[in-house]
Amino acid sequence: MGADESTVSDSFNYYGYPQVVRALGKDYANWDLSRAPIRMNLRRSKTQYNYY
Repeated sequence: MGADESTVSDSFNYYGYPQVVRALGKDYANWDLSRAPIRMNLRRSKTQYNYY
């Protein structure tokens, strides 16, 4: 199942970014990139399809 750019952006902003903040902290300037990559669970809102 594919998703267009706006769907991916909306999904990332709603589901993905909070997961990044939980893993790396609120201030992006202080992110420790050695802790990356992190797992992000994204969901397509229209179909409730999960992307991992």
